Amino acid sequence: WGITSDTPRVPDSDEIAAMRLLLAGVGEDRITYAEKEIDAPDKLKLFQNDNIFVLYGTDSIALGMKVADKVLAMIEKNYTDKEGGDRQWKAR
Repeated sequence: WGITSDTPRVPDSDEIAAMRLLLAGVGEDRITYAEKEIDAPDKLKLFQNDNIFVLYGTDSIALGMKVADKVLAMIEKNYTDKEGGDRQWKAR
């Protein structure tokens, strides 16, 4: 993320968020970045039994709901109907 001992500067909020996720134990391969929030779901790698959280402050709840709807649509695309009405995760 560009933070080295020879480049003293204050990290931006995206770098801070990534560092917090790393410290919380999230693998670097699971952290992605999108310039615009609405593009973030396109960068998700969905895995069976994952928990997905879309977190926003109250000042941008409408945008948060749009992003959450996009994530839900992606999840729906990754499930197929089985005989008997059950749903099954599509292997990638």
